[in-house]
Amino acid sequence: MNCPQCQEQLVEYLEGTLEDATQVEAHLRQCASCRAEFDTLQNLCGSLKNTFQPAQKATLDGAVMNRIVTEQAAQLRRLKMRKRIQLFGAGAAAVAAAACFILFVLPGATPDQRALAAEALAKGAEETKGLKSVHLKCRMRTLPQDNFSLIGETYDFAGVEIWRQFGDPAKYRIEKPGRVLVCDGKATVMLMKPNTAVKGPAGANFDAGWLRDLAATDRVLSEQLRESFAGNGDMSLKNETIEGKPKQVVSVEIKATDVGDYMRNQFLMTSDTRRVFQFDAATKRLEQMRIILHAKAQDVLVFEATVIDYDPELPASLFALELPEDVAWLDEKPAPLPDNAKYSGMTPKQVAETFFNACAKEDWDEAEKFFPGKMDKRVREFLGGLKVVSLGEAFQSKPYRGWFVPYEFILKSGETRKFNLAVRKDNPAKRWTVDGGI
Repeated sequence: MNCPQCQEQLVEYLEGTLEDATQVEAHLRQCASCRAEFDTLQNLCGSLKNTFQPAQKATLDGAVMNRIVTEQAAQLRRLKMRKRIQLFGAGAAAVAAAACFILFVLPGATPDQRALAAEALAKGAEETKGLKSVHLKCRMRTLPQDNFSLIGETYDFAGVEIWRQFGDPAKYRIEKPGRVLVCDGKATVMLMKPNTAVKGPAGANFDAGWLRDLAATDRVLSEQLRESFAGNGDMSLKNETIEGKPKQVVSVEIKATDVGDYMRNQFLMTSDTRRVFQFDAATKRLEQMRIILHAKAQDVLVFEATVIDYDPELPASLFALELPEDVAWLDEKPAPLPDNAKYSGMTPKQVAETFFNACAKEDWDEAEKFFPGKMDKRVREFLGGLKVVSLGEAFQSKPYRGWFVPYEFILKSGETRKFNLAVRKDNPAKRWTVDGGI
């Protein structure tokens, strides 16, 4: 056993939940560094317990509280060591750990509100562990054919459905009117209707990772605690009666960090939002979820999971995607060109200019040097013969890794398009590709 493996199991060892602790004990006997880490963790755990006792009566039972304290000590140690917090992959113990941190460290709501909200999220996560499958019916303010995470306060609602089967291998299907993504456990394929598709390995998320993860409700609730743990927002709980039944409603404020002005509030994960989780007071299970966008003018509901069906029977046909005969495949890993240096050395604005000029001349060999795949008949008819009106200066906006080039052109149909072309070259060939914005 090496040091990282040992330190990864210290929490379970301290809790006494390791099935076989002999390897950890043997490593601790011979490794002074890990032994010091264990001593620090043990002392910090005791300090947190002492802090908790006089604070107030907790609603969590003793076993859960002990797990909270133990894991919280580990999280604080990791935070000091890494100077960051990992927001994904939290287990049930880590969920409860965040509750403890929120209760005593973060400013804002009263300790009672934080404790109750943390408890509801932690118990909700515990109640949805070990699921075999989930089906969610949602609605979202988005463009039906565009990116799965795109939102807009003025967009109409589009229906979104998610099916996820857990286990090995995991399978999932995510669908809205203009896009379907399916993972059959061996590969992932996304169809952008009517006939454009992209393929990746099992587990690939393309632009739908947040929806795939949304179906893992224990992970979603864990993440909300983690984000509050990181200091990104406040949270509170209300007890309500809805349709004659008692509910617990937790609100979590999320402020997007390290996001540029252009990207802010364009996608769910780059937006300032309030996430509202409704739990059944008796079963503690999550029943509904809403996301409210903090837009400049007013708050706007942009996402709502209205039905969450736990452990439904999912037919195998859900995870088989029928593709059109004329499917056009996009290539996420373009190969180098014979004259690759010429194209990789362009500026973003030159890329936009060269690509649009090629479309105007219907020089598809040239245009396809920037396109992630073959430009089929539909794309050629759409872009062929366009007339460029103007190109602006390229700019960047975090967290997108490429560039945006403002443009205005007139299509052969007479329609005027004015937006920002997204281009990037973070691929193995190091050459520019058009990534969206048309």
